[in-house]
Amino acid sequence: MNKELLVSRFKNLFKWLLICLLGMVLLFLIGLLLGYGISSDHQLFNVFNQDVWNHLYAFFQ
Repeated sequence: MNKELLVSRFKNLFKWLLICLLGMVLLFLIGLLLGYGISSDHQLFNVFNQDVWNHLYAFFQ
């Protein structure tokens, strides 16, 4: 293999790993929104409220 082909493959691999990582983060955030919105009667975006996470932390501590 020549050096250009090897660099091209690493760039392609890095690009796909980055796309997969961003996809997983996006799916995680969607899961947080839906899980909190469905399991409680609150608004979906309250899951990003600091008070919610403080309450959960205190609950499991």
